[in-house]
Order: sequence, then structure tokens, then C-alpha cells
Amino acid sequence: MADLPSYKIVAGCRQRHGDGRLFFRTDGREHEERRAAQRQRFLEANPDIGEQHREMIRKAAVTPGMTRGEATAAWGLLDEDTRNVFGHVTDEEGIAYAYFTGFDVGGLHALYMMNDVVAGVLETEEFIAPHERELDMKLAERYLGLFCFYDWGDGTVRGSDMDQYKNPPDILAMGFYRLESIPHFLTDARALEMLELRVRGEGCGEQYEAALRRLGTDVDHATPAERCEAAVAAQPRPYMIWLFTMP
Repeated sequence: MADLPSYKIVAGCRQRHGDGRLFFRTDGREHEERRAAQRQRFLEANPDIGEQHREMIRKAAVTPGMTRGEATAAWGLLDEDTRNVFGHVTDEEGIAYAYFTGFDVGGLHALYMMNDVVAGVLETEEFIAPHERELDMKLAERYLGLFCFYDWGDGTVRGSDMDQYKNPPDILAMGFYRLESIPHFLTDARALEMLELRVRGEGCGEQYEAALRRLGTDVDHATPAERCEAAVAAQPRPYMIWLFTMP
């Protein structure tokens, strides 16, 4: 795993790369009908956005200071645009700092985020590999109802259904949340078996088997890696992994 130390993420966000510049999407897909429709829906749903940012969104341009939603709408980002986007998130004094690389919008770009605001934009060819447990996190998000993930450097990644950083201590003290280790689905046969039962229990069995066929296999011959990949594909709803690495 190629990790990015927490202090580098925080330092990068504070440098405010590209502050005052516009970063246009220029790959020729910026004004495709489906992206334009997504952009228009976003603008109609958020009438309070200032005119300056509204105009940037219409022109498919991103700049530091935009919200995550504004940047997503401006570049017209769809699922296919983020398959090679790798993200690393850390926390300092209650602020979530993040660094995402691999946005190919006519050139490779990285985004620095402070909470949900773009702190910097950087044109870079750099790719940082995803966390080695990313597949497990995807499956835990989709099927176990865990949304925030924490790597404390002890070899175990824990998942929670409540953000352990952003919620007040008195709320967390009530204990109305889950914080548990997520399974190694690739190596834990029992966990993988239970996952497949959950996939079918949620009515996704046909999607699961179809995904296996697309991989050139079936339920009787698929490897654990193929089973996990099919389980990810069987429930195609958007997901966002927030992985917090303690400094």
C-alpha cells in the first residue's frame, strides 16, 4: 500500500494550490447531455449558490473555495469519471482533510478538501494507490451499513455508521452507533459466505450472478476475488468511503 502521511495531507490543503485559478474540464465530454442535465439539476436544487460559482459551474470550471457538490457538478463527474480516483482522508482538530488524485478531465488533476470545501486543485500525473483494504470497505459500506472507516495502524480497519470525528462527544457517549472491525472478505471464507447470503437476501442474486458471468465465471467456479468484485457490482448505488488515518 502506498500511503500518504497525515501531515502531508494537512500541509497540502493549507497550501491552497491553484487558489484564484479556474480549472476547466477539457476532454470534450464536459457538455454531454447527461452531464449538462446533472449540472442543471444541481443548480436548480441549490438556488442560494452565488452567481460567480454558478457561472463557473455552467462553464465546467472548478476553483478552490467551491463545495464538493459544486465541483462535482462543474466537472460533470459521473461514476465512470471516478473509477481511478484514489482518496486519503485524515483529521486534525475536528476538520477532515482529504487528498484525491486521478481526476481525468482533459488532464489529470488532484483535489484537496477541507471538510466539504475544495481547498486546492493541482494538475498532476501523480497517482496514489488506494488503501489495501478498499475492497473490504466497499463491501462493508454496501452490505453492512458502515460508512466511515478508521485505520489506527494496528492491522485492523474499523467501520462505523457514525462519523467518530464530527459528532459531539455527548452524542457518541450515548453509544447509539456501531464501531466494528471489518472482515477480510478475500481470505475469510465464512465472512464471504455470509456476504453472499446477504447479497441474495437483499434481492440482488440475479445481479450477482450476472456480474460473475461478465467476469467469465459462475457461482461454482468463481475465486474469492471474483465473488467480491461481483458483490460490489450487484448493488450499483453510489458510495463514498471516508478513511481516517490517525497521525
